[in-house]
Amino acid sequence: MRALLANQNFRTDARFKTLAARKQNEDALEAIITEWTSHRRVADVVTELQNAGVAAGACADSKYISEDPHLNERDYFVYRDHPAVGKRQHCGMPVRMSATPCKVKAAAPALGQHTDEVLTGLLGYSKAEVEKMRADGALD
Repeated sequence: MRALLANQNFRTDARFKTLAARKQNEDALEAIITEWTSHRRVADVVTELQNAGVAAGACADSKYISEDPHLNERDYFVYRDHPAVGKRQHCGMPVRMSATPCKVKAAAPALGQHTDEVLTGLLGYSKAEVEKMRADGALD
């Protein structure tokens, strides 16, 4: 962050002094930020910005999250078998409670996997009514 501020005097540059000015000059601002971030690791950028008092966090994709040292150290990820793709990593429970054990019980369902269960169990349709809906194409 200090290197970025040393190369660009944002406090006195009229292009970036107000929100309206920054919006009007967002392409220039984007180019400066891109140049500054392009040679750094995401975690380093976040740390440097936070240390400078900027509220910052990573917009993380699945790969970045799955490699996060903190999440891995906390055993956040679980592995479950999925009917279509086999064993896969899944996000675990984001909180741990001492008196209420929480866990991921199964992989995400396949499309339509619980249709009959929901229609007959939760919504009270008979098996015959579900079969008629299916035959009529209502469940396609």
